Amino acid sequence: MSAGAVARRYANALFQMGLTKGNLEEIMKDLDVVVHVFKDFPRIRKVYEDKKIYSVNKKKLFKNFFDGIIHYTTMTFLTVVIENYREEYLISMGAEFQRLYRKHHNIVEAKIITAVPLTEENIASLEKKLEEVTGREVALRSKQDPSLIGGSILSFGDRVINDSISYKLQKLEKKMRAENDR
Repeated sequence: MSAGAVARRYANALFQMGLTKGNLEEIMKDLDVVVHVFKDFPRIRKVYEDKKIYSVNKKKLFKNFFDGIIHYTTMTFLTVVIENYREEYLISMGAEFQRLYRKHHNIVEAKIITAVPLTEENIASLEKKLEEVTGREVALRSKQDPSLIGGSILSFGDRVINDSISYKLQKLEKKMRAENDR
């Protein structure tokens, strides 16, 4: 089974459990914590993904590390993930759960890439404008890429608006080459 299929299957099972128990928000926050720990501390992730460490020991480590931080439903789910040797897919499971959660709550994900960092005020203002345009709640992620030179690339739903200077320069260069070839 592919990594994506494994992540979808487990995330969907957890999502259905959360729907049934009415604790989707709780699970979402818990998974955010776990995924951030795995992303920010690769050594911890390596311990949990190490096939040489018995699952019993991993479960003990997991419970000791996250006890009091994450809720029972999430801890039970993570125990099953460890028992089934699926720890390496945990970050993908978190991303898939987040996708299901946002779809369920009618939240559209948007991403903006800019040459310089945006302030929190800029991000909040842009989120508000996107919410007006889409009629839905928007979760905006911001990323910086100096290679854009200036401007931005905004993507949300199936739309991409590339208003970067580097893109405009590429278009201009292409146009000039086409005119030169005549």
